[in-house]
Amino acid sequence: MPTFLIAVKNSERFDTADVLQLAGYSFYVISSINDRLEIPADTIMAFVDEDFDGPQTGWHLASKMRQTNQPVKIVMLARKNPDIELSPLYDVVWGLPFNFEALKADFERQLKMR
Repeated sequence: MPTFLIAVKNSERFDTADVLQLAGYSFYVISSINDRLEIPADTIMAFVDEDFDGPQTGWHLASKMRQTNQPVKIVMLARKNPDIELSPLYDVVWGLPFNFEALKADFERQLKMR
């Protein structure tokens, strides 16, 4: 079974985890930019809040993830401008706060595009 990484603020962490649990997936959480980054081989997607542990920490985490050369799809969660231009660090941008049902539908679409 594939695994997902969640690096989001506490306020969104439970919604993101709920969607993954309802879909039957396992996940692990990175709550601090200082956490050691060990990405399990079966990780297929990461949900990264651009400011999960302070300003722009999501960008730093995504950069670290890209340096691992693991083919993990990175979904950036952005509050201010969900239409932000995609960076090579991210594959998809979702706006926050999100609607639970809309998140689930978009999540399922992203999995099909994998």
